[in-house]
Amino acid sequence: MERDGIFLYEKHGIKYGLEIENYSDYGMPRRVLTYDACEYERDASQIRIEHEKKRDYSNFEERKSGIKIDEGYYPVITMVLFLGQGHFKGKATLKECLQISEKLKPYVSEKIQNYGFPILEADYVNPLNFHTELREFFRAMQCRYDKSRLAELFQEEAFQNISMDTQIIIAIHLEMEKLTNKVIEEKENMCKAYRELVEDWKEEGRNEGRNEGRLLDINNLMDSLRINAEQAMDFLKIQGEDRRICLSMLQEKKR
Repeated sequence: MERDGIFLYEKHGIKYGLEIENYSDYGMPRRVLTYDACEYERDASQIRIEHEKKRDYSNFEERKSGIKIDEGYYPVITMVLFLGQGHFKGKATLKECLQISEKLKPYVSEKIQNYGFPILEADYVNPLNFHTELREFFRAMQCRYDKSRLAELFQEEAFQNISMDTQIIIAIHLEMEKLTNKVIEEKENMCKAYRELVEDWKEEGRNEGRNEGRLLDINNLMDSLRINAEQAMDFLKIQGEDRRICLSMLQEKKR
């Protein structure tokens, strides 16, 4: 089975699995168990293949096991990185996913092997615990629903110097399509692209305010002079794109 990431830390002889989730998955313990089991099977298969090439099994038990008695597999720890808002709402252990009748619980609960996973929740980790660009990543994630805080963050020197790979990852997980396109397709610096978007949003806000004012004038004229919207816009000399926008807004308000 394909997982989001698996990394071998050779110095300590351990494998770290990574699953990135934007939404809670109520079956996460089963998924993690399956991923890890597949990884152990992959290791076992590679060891068996090497022994069969060398033909160095010394007895039936080794041939049956595919591994010598003093050999072993890399331990696997799979971590779930939750990038959704708030706390992960899924279950944390396999036992929580099982339906065990009250009648059977006293007999089987202690005999069922449990399985869980460590979880990192983006909204609650301490970014200062990280010494790589994960620090900037988590700081950005914790501001993703506050545009003004994000704008302040992107003015900091630390964000001016992060790698393009990290800029892309941050842009994607901020879930801002325009920002992602500017960074990935136009190769624009993320901080600069965000500043441009902020200016666009401000201009859109100003335009929206102007259009709301125009709508008020149009409605007042329609009521006082008993004329229709087109006639009111003629009187106010609203033409071109502004006229089209006002008509669209009037139609939307009627719905």
